[in-house]
Formats: sequence, structure tokens, C-alpha cells
Amino acid sequence: MPALTDPRAGLGWSYDKGPFGELRNIRPVWTAELDTTTIVNIVRQTLRIPKHSPCMVERLAQGAFNTTYTVRYGGKDIIVRIILPVHPHLKLLSERATIEYVRQHTDIPAPKVLQYNAMLDGYQHVLEHEIAYEWMIMEKVAGTTVLEQWPDMSWLKKELIVRKVVAYLAQLFRRRFDQLGSVYASKDLEHMSAANDMPKYLEHMSADDTDAPDAVPLGAEHSTDTTAFSLGEIVSIPFFYHDHWRVHVPRGPYKHSRDWLAALLQLAMYDADNMSNFRDSDVPEDEDSDEDPDSVEATKSRIRRLYQVMPRIFPVEEQTEEFVLHHQHLTEDNLMVDANHDLSGILGWECTHTLPLWLACQIPPFLRGPDRDEPPSFVAEFKNAAQEDVYYDHMDHFEKTALREFFIAEMKRVCPEWVQVHVDSDMKADFEFAIGMCTRSGYGEDVDAWLDSVENGDEPEPLRAMLGQC
Repeated sequence: MPALTDPRAGLGWSYDKGPFGELRNIRPVWTAELDTTTIVNIVRQTLRIPKHSPCMVERLAQGAFNTTYTVRYGGKDIIVRIILPVHPHLKLLSERATIEYVRQHTDIPAPKVLQYNAMLDGYQHVLEHEIAYEWMIMEKVAGTTVLEQWPDMSWLKKELIVRKVVAYLAQLFRRRFDQLGSVYASKDLEHMSAANDMPKYLEHMSADDTDAPDAVPLGAEHSTDTTAFSLGEIVSIPFFYHDHWRVHVPRGPYKHSRDWLAALLQLAMYDADNMSNFRDSDVPEDEDSDEDPDSVEATKSRIRRLYQVMPRIFPVEEQTEEFVLHHQHLTEDNLMVDANHDLSGILGWECTHTLPLWLACQIPPFLRGPDRDEPPSFVAEFKNAAQEDVYYDHMDHFEKTALREFFIAEMKRVCPEWVQVHVDSDMKADFEFAIGMCTRSGYGEDVDAWLDSVENGDEPEPLRAMLGQC
């Protein structure tokens, strides 16, 4: 493999279009092959495994931004994650620091990072026999995902998992920050600056952007005997997705969530401005009429309306705000359980950053879904597979409804302040959700209806509940 100087080398984007030439999806793709022999060599060298000791590698999973391998040696397994350079250096560094912070300040079972390489010394130093992607070696969490085990778990075990998650979220909730951003180890940022790679990474920023706040050192209450932490530039999908890294927007840390939301709206407007670039040239212009809620003009109008109502929901008089470190992706495939169906680990810490209380105090994703107060009628024998699927879907909805009630009751016992923030935060959480949905095909009319109610001073139907997202 030739030496590389582009920190995003090896990353490409695939464009999926619909029947009318509309953009349906943009997906990150790997443009260079991953060699398992090289992965084994990295593990041997990093962990000092003798050449005569067997070392086997097997691909475990393919995520959106990384490929995960299991490496077995000496009777034990470890995890190697090869990372797509969607946000060079900082994505890996913030994930590693976040995991260390969580392990040091809570008893959340996050997997230990054994070693990592964020390419801070530059991609031009990569040799032909080395891998030209950033990587991380981690402990392997025992067990399987909740997603795999959920149908076979007893009700008691499901309640115990909810109880554990409540305890973990309460621990994070009690540790406050005064800005919104990603967590870094201060020594990593110093190394990055000393390696003189920062100017290359920020070459897309204008001269005016040099006045943006640098990483903010956190106080002694956030540090440990071995690591000092800082808050810095946010690592979040909307900020690095596709070509968003080129867009000149403030990237944090932010002192108020208004500033973060304004940056998200800027990125949404950028996407709307560029919608026409992804349409086929032979699609008639009248296909993109103002009556179409997914048209360019309708989308831009929706974004402008969100800008206009933001001061009503986030008054400028609110000068100070508190934030907490929050795992936004507590899904069934990021929760691990052991053979006894007890929670054994929490995965998926990439892109975790501090969030305002009103967004952190929401029902975790693994408990979300449609409300169902009554169980489905028992079926002794299913007529077909479709009927069986519907039955178990409805049973899952019924169980999740009951578990959400249990979650709130348990959180009220453990951390009443969390529940009070949750009760008071519907409008703000819906606004953030509306930003995420305003450019997505098929959701424009729902966001418009919600905006109509807000602009009229009515009590809007909660947008997330309307779309089954809370």
C-alpha cells in the first residue's frame, strides 16, 4: 500500500437514488481492502505476542464507520476495530477518552481500550506492510447482545436490565459539565498539536474560524491520577457526514444548546441547497414543485421556520446551561448480556458527547416503540409466519410499554430530578428531533404540522410520540 498524506484516504461515499432520481441514502464505503494478516501483525507487535504463539483473526461485525474483528490468542479473545476516517483523529481520540472517563468515574461496564493508533504522526508515515486506517484494540465483552437474547429472557431479567440502565444513567446525570462537546484526554490533544497535523485537519476552516474556542480543560473533579480531560470539538454524525466536514459552522464546545442547534440548522440548510445536485438531469423541474413536502423549496422553508421558532423554545434570556455525558445509542445491539441474561457490558461509545439535560433525560432507545396497554390474544397455533411475526411484534410493544413505566418509576426512586427534567422537556426534545427529520424524505408534512401548532401558540402533539420515537 502506498504512503498516504490524505487523512480521509480509504473513505468513499455511495449514493442510492429512488425511482425519480431523488437521493435516498448516502452511505460511507471502504475504498481499500483490509488485510487480516496485517491486523494479526498489529496485534502481535502491540501486545508483544511471540511469533510461535497461534493468533487467529475473524471478522465479527461491519458497522457504519468501522469493521470489527475478533482476535484469539493464548486462549482469550480481544477486539480489533478498524475505523473509517470520517472524522480523522478526533473520532477515535474522543471515543477512547470517553470510555476511559466512564470507566474512571462510574461503574458502567464499558470495554477497556488496550491500545490505539489515531495516526497522529501523519498518514505519510504509513509503510507498505502497515494498515492505513486508524485502529483500536479493546477487551472483548463476554456474552451476546440483548437483541439476540430478548425473546428468550424472563420478565425478571428484563426488569433487572432496566434497573441497571437506570442506575448507570443516574450516575452520568450527576456529573455536570458547563459546555457541550466531546471529551478528550488532554495529552492526546497536546500530542496532536505537537505532531503538527492539526493545521492539515483544519484546512477547510476559514481565518475567522481560528477565533473559535479551543479545547477547554476540565476541572479536577473530572480528572484522575493518570489522566486530565478536556472538552473540545464535537464528534457527531451530522458534523462529519458526507462532505459536512467542509462546511464552515461552529463545532464547539458550545456554552448553550442554542448554538449547537443553530449549527445543526446550518448543516440542514447546506443539505437543502445541495439537494438538486443529486437529482437525475432528466427529471422534469416540475417534479420538484412547492406542493411537494420533500422539494428543495419546501425543505428550505421548513428550516427557516425552525430558525424562527427557536427563540420561543430556547429563550435568549437563558444564559447558563448544564450538560451531562450521555450515551445516545443504548440500543439492543449495544447492550450485552451473559449466559444468565445479566447485563455484562455496554458498547457503542463512538460519537458520545455531552448533551443538555433536556435531551439526556429521555427514554433510552432500547425501550422505545408504540404504546400497547393490552397483550395480544394468545394464539395456540399460527396459520403462517406472518401471523406469528405480528403476534410477537405486538407482544414486544406491550412489554416495552410496561418497561417504560417501570423505567420512569425506578428513575423517580433513584434520581427524581431526572424525571422532572424529562417531564418538562418535550418541546425542546421535539425541536432537536425536528431538525434531524426536516430534510428526510417522507417526514416533511409531520414536521410542518408540528411547526404550525408551535407558531399558532397551540400545544402541539409531541412529534417524537407521533412518529413512535419515544
